[in-house]
Amino acid sequence: MDIDFLRTFLEVKRTRHFAQAAKALFVSQSTISARIRLLEEELQTLLFSRTRNDIQLTEAGKRLVPQAEALLSLWEQARRSLTPLDDRPQLRIGSPPALWPLLQQLWQKQLQATPPQILLTGEASAPAAVLQGLLSQKLDLGLGWEPPPHLDLAGHLLAERELFLVSGQPGLTWERAKHQGLIQVAWGPEAASEPMPLLRLDPGPWIKELLCLGQACAYLPLAWISAELAQGRLYLVEAAPPLACRVYAWLHQRPKQAAALQGILAELLATKNYSGW
Repeated sequence: MDIDFLRTFLEVKRTRHFAQAAKALFVSQSTISARIRLLEEELQTLLFSRTRNDIQLTEAGKRLVPQAEALLSLWEQARRSLTPLDDRPQLRIGSPPALWPLLQQLWQKQLQATPPQILLTGEASAPAAVLQGLLSQKLDLGLGWEPPPHLDLAGHLLAERELFLVSGQPGLTWERAKHQGLIQVAWGPEAASEPMPLLRLDPGPWIKELLCLGQACAYLPLAWISAELAQGRLYLVEAAPPLACRVYAWLHQRPKQAAALQGILAELLATKNYSGW
């Protein structure tokens, strides 16, 4: 049996929606349907009852859930146990690329340890992939733009920033900006209150380059644009209301290596006032 079949089964069980499961696992909806069909054929039983707007576990599906979770956990333990040439305990941290600066001080402290007692591994992934990595126990800790959207995970507010509307045009007002063209940056649900956008993009340096062309505006943290503001390449939009952006650390409710994770969490919480983000 392909282990991805079980991972897909649990994701459909969580979302109760094939399209949402496909988005979370970064595959097509047809792939999700095929995996569930093949798993049902292999087990010779229906796992989900499907109606037009509802997907529910059958009794067989309910019985499979704890077994699937246990098998995925065993698979992850086996995968970790085969890490060559290093028998130190490992902590795996996942983060969207835009939040990588918040981990910088943690990496620096790790490099100063001689030798570090715990091997830290960092993975840059999309928020949905970070969530899936935590649920499948590939990750021990993750960063996200919102409180963790799953009951198995605990959330800790890591940082809070104001986002400011900026443009490549000097003297642009809020009223004009609303009709000029907004790039909605995926800073999370709390920051998604802009007027109708022209583009929706993940946070990244490419947004600044688009703004410097002078044809759009977007909400960004000041730490990202201080150099461009000083150089006159970007400008704050006059009278535009700021937006709030919050970053959370996600970890399991009952984590393995709890003491080590609490130490890492304390290090991350100490970065709340870090000026690099």
